Amino acid sequence: MKTELGYARAADGFEVAFETTGSGPGLVLVHGLGDARQSFAPLVERWRAAFTCVALDLRGHGDTRGGSDYGPFSAERDIIGVVETLGLERPLLVGHSLGGFAVTTAAARIPVRGVVNVDQPLDLRALSALVHSLGRALWEAPAGEIVLGVLANLGFGEMPVSAVERLRASAGRLTGEVLRGVWLPLLGDEEKLRDAVRRAVEGVRAPYLSLHGSGVPQGYAAVLADLIPAAKLEHWAGHGHFPHLSAPERFVERVFRFAESCP
Repeated sequence: MKTELGYARAADGFEVAFETTGSGPGLVLVHGLGDARQSFAPLVERWRAAFTCVALDLRGHGDTRGGSDYGPFSAERDIIGVVETLGLERPLLVGHSLGGFAVTTAAARIPVRGVVNVDQPLDLRALSALVHSLGRALWEAPAGEIVLGVLANLGFGEMPVSAVERLRASAGRLTGEVLRGVWLPLLGDEEKLRDAVRRAVEGVRAPYLSLHGSGVPQGYAAVLADLIPAAKLEHWAGHGHFPHLSAPERFVERVFRFAESCP
């Protein structure tokens, strides 16, 4: 099957790059911070016989161009722009890390079949504490080195060496402007941040799978149930921050099963 590259316009002016391949219901794939749409390429080979697979580059990543708002609550616009440009009806959204947060907030605003959030807690306190701890490094150290250090600490599991090298190359292109745009909004008042997350996700009604490989924060099951009552929580111990690449066959089949369970 042919893979086609296209561009969609987000509501705030970004030209969002995306690739499509396959046929069937829409499956939208969204990478994490410092990564790019190619992250899901090994999995698309299995999915494209059953889905129209759409992998996109979030703002500040890959081939997506323009604009200046890189905040974590803005990335949903990239997803919505691609979905609307392609005319996808109730797509299944799969997002990793930052992409997991983005598909969640997008699902609160457009009709979707279901959401798979890969290793991104909606309780952002731990990430906020991490960003606080970086201090001046956020302005002084290369953005790619910072992100790779955080990802390595979360763990790569059994992610193939080739995938790690691709990630390193992608992260090397991340700019400080984008990194700070994503992370600095997390440094405000903790209660206000929690309320902002609640407002951003309160419209999620579709089936929701929160799948973690690097560990589930203590008490997170209750937090998730409070935010998205119908959500299902799974922990694949030992698979690190990239369970979709550390256990690709298992992940592909899990997405198939999840899709089958969605009305």
